[in-house]
Amino acid sequence: MWFGSWVGISRFDGSKFSVFKSYPGDSSPLKSNRIDNMVDDPEGRFLWVKVYDNQIYRFDKHTKQFLELSTLLQDSLIERETFTSILGVKDSLVWLKTRSSGIVLIKNPSGHKPNYLRFGKEQKNEFQLPSNEIVFFKVDKFRNVWIATDAGLSLFKSQQLG
Repeated sequence: MWFGSWVGISRFDGSKFSVFKSYPGDSSPLKSNRIDNMVDDPEGRFLWVKVYDNQIYRFDKHTKQFLELSTLLQDSLIERETFTSILGVKDSLVWLKTRSSGIVLIKNPSGHKPNYLRFGKEQKNEFQLPSNEIVFFKVDKFRNVWIATDAGLSLFKSQQLG
């Protein structure tokens, strides 16, 4: 069993606890040990972790290593993003809510080079939202995505998401 707490990630194997966190002077990219939100991926290899500094990390259960989202996506712009929650991890997709930029979708999140899409007001394509203030998020049984903002509702068909 895996637990997120104010002192890192803990795993209970039935007889003892192991704690995974950053320590002063180590090489871990983790900037805060306070875990606010943690979601297991469907394949069971990774934990998606949102920490107190409003950043997202992928924790590899086998190597016991944290990987910062900006490093995983090879995009320094993601490092400046403020994430508020992990909305869902399913069907090789990870949905992340931001404070003021809408939603980020990570495709192929278990891979070595995942890519991502942004859903927001500033997007000039089929992923534009009426506002960046997310009120509601739902993936229906047909894998269509419903995103409600304070300015309206958007539907994204599963075919659009790839």
